[in-house]
Amino acid sequence: MIHGPVYEKYREAVELVEAGGAFPVDTALELESTCNELLSDEKKYSEACKASFNYVSANSGATKLILEYIRNNQLL
Repeated sequence: MIHGPVYEKYREAVELVEAGGAFPVDTALELESTCNELLSDEKKYSEACKASFNYVSANSGATKLILEYIRNNQLL
């Protein structure tokens, strides 16, 4: 995932950057550079894909947990 520089208030974005599965960019030139790097460096691309997959897999089921919490606490 590539996104802009303002992402600190989104826990998932912060954690994906820390895990190596997301790349923040500030300018169009950084976007171009990041895209070119991921397209030309198969190892970096593969590592980013694995990091993203692992993050999503580890955090799957969050919606179900949230809905169960809401139901159990009669918030619906």
